Amino acid sequence: MKAFQLFLCDTRFLVLLLGWLAVQAMPCFGQVTQEQISNGLVSYYPLDQLVPGTTNITPDLISRRDLTMFLGDSAHFMNGPAYIVADTHPGMRDSSNVMNLTQSPSPTVLVYFGTGQSALTGQGDFLPFINQRGATMNFWMKGAVPPSQDQRVMAECAQNGSGVPFFSLSSQPASKTGLGYFLRAVATTADSNGVVAFPMFDGTWELPLAGNGNTIWNQAASYTTNVIFDNNWHMLTTIIGTNGDLHVFVDGVYDPGANTTTDHEGNPAMAAAIFVTNVYYTTNIYPYSTPPTNNPPPNGFVRWIISGLDLPGAATAFGGFDRNNSIAGGPPVRLSDIGFWNRVLSPDEIEYVMTNGVSPPGPPIHGPAIISFFADFKEVGQNHSVTLHWNVIGANNTPGGIVISGVGDVSATPAGSATVLVANNSIYTFTLTAHNGFVSDKQATVTVQTLAGVPSDWNLIQRFDGVFANTTSGINGNGWIGY
Repeated sequence: MKAFQLFLCDTRFLVLLLGWLAVQAMPCFGQVTQEQISNGLVSYYPLDQLVPGTTNITPDLISRRDLTMFLGDSAHFMNGPAYIVADTHPGMRDSSNVMNLTQSPSPTVLVYFGTGQSALTGQGDFLPFINQRGATMNFWMKGAVPPSQDQRVMAECAQNGSGVPFFSLSSQPASKTGLGYFLRAVATTADSNGVVAFPMFDGTWELPLAGNGNTIWNQAASYTTNVIFDNNWHMLTTIIGTNGDLHVFVDGVYDPGANTTTDHEGNPAMAAAIFVTNVYYTTNIYPYSTPPTNNPPPNGFVRWIISGLDLPGAATAFGGFDRNNSIAGGPPVRLSDIGFWNRVLSPDEIEYVMTNGVSPPGPPIHGPAIISFFADFKEVGQNHSVTLHWNVIGANNTPGGIVISGVGDVSATPAGSATVLVANNSIYTFTLTAHNGFVSDKQATVTVQTLAGVPSDWNLIQRFDGVFANTTSGINGNGWIGY
C-alpha cells in the first residue's frame, strides 16, 4: 500500500510539473519584443517631426513613403507648414509631438501618392493598404464628434477624377460615435460564374459586391462598437487576412463591429471578407500576359488587387481624401504613430504596441540602414549556386534604392533573397548599396569563394583546413565533406 501511495503522489507531482511547464511554454504578452514588432514593419510615421528642409513633409522612417500635408480646397493645392503640437499618450512613440489636422482655415490632408503595383502578382508599392492581403494598419487618433457625418479620417482612391474605387474610414451619425468602414466599386454586370462583380481593366473580374450593387462594405453599416470620437486618444488596428477577412481592434481589444457580418469561419467581423472571382480562379492560368502565365496562389487570386488603386498616383490620405488633385477635408483630429505591416499582427503584439508603442530598429531619421546581408555558404563548389539574403530599412523603394552587384536592383524587396550562379573558380564579392538621397549611401559586402572539383550534388560545409594532410580533395583524398 505504501508503495502504491508513493507512486500516486509521484504521479500527481508529475502532472502538476508538466502543467506548470506547459504554462511557462505558452506564448504570452511579456514575451513580445520590439524586434518582433519590427518584423514586417514596412512604413512608420511618428508624425512628430518634419523632413529637414521642408515645411509640410513628415517622414516615413522605414520606406521613405513620406506624407505631404496639403492645405487647400477642392480646386487647388496650397502648401503650408504642418501643424505639430504637443500631445501624448503612454502607448505612443517617445515624443510629446503629434500632428493636429485642425481643418482650419482650409482642409488639411496628409497624402502619399503610390508608385503602382503589378496586376499579375500584386507586387510593388505596399500602399494603398486596401490592396493588401495579410497586412496590418495601426494608428492613434483623437477627436470630438464631428459636426457632420461621413467625414473621412483615412481614405484611398485612384487619381482618375471619379469616386470609384474608394476606401475610407469615416465618422458616422452622432448616434454612432464609432469609426465606419466603407469600400465602394461599381458593377453593372456579372462574371462568367453569374456573380455581380467589379470588372478589371484586363478583362478579369473580382470583388463580388454587396447591398446596393456598388459597394463591398456598405456605408454607415460597418462601424466600431467602441466610441472613437470622445476627445480621448484611441489606437485603431485594422487587419486584412490572407483570405481577405477584415478584423479590427480598438485600444488593443477586438471589436466585432456593430453589424452582423461574419468572416470566413463564421466569427463576428467588422465587415464582410473581400472575396475574389477572377476568371482564372479555378485554372490558375492568367490569360492576359504573353505567353499566358501559370499564376497560382498566393500570387494569384488571393493577392489580387483593386483595379485603379494599382496604378501610379493612387492616393493614401489621412485627415480627408485627395481625388484627382482635389482635396476634401475630414473631421478635425489629432493623429500619431501610423504604422503599416506586411503581415498580420497577433493579439499579443497589438497589446504590446498599445502599451509600448513602436520603436523601429535604426536608422535614425532618414537612414538607410542595412540590418543584415549574408550568404548561405561562404565557400561553394565551382558552377554551384549561392543564395544571398538581405534586410534593409530606410532606403528608397524605387529603382536605385537597393542595388546588389551581381544581382541587380532589388529596391521593391527591402527584405529578400536571391540565388546566384558562381561559375568561375575564384573569389566573388557581392556589394549591397542602400540609397535614399537624404544621407550618404550605406554599403555592405559578402565574399564567397568557389572551389573546383566539388560534385554537383554536394554542398561544401567545411574544409577542415590544417586538420588533415590533404584538404583540397577531402579527408585523406576520400572526397568532399558535405550533405
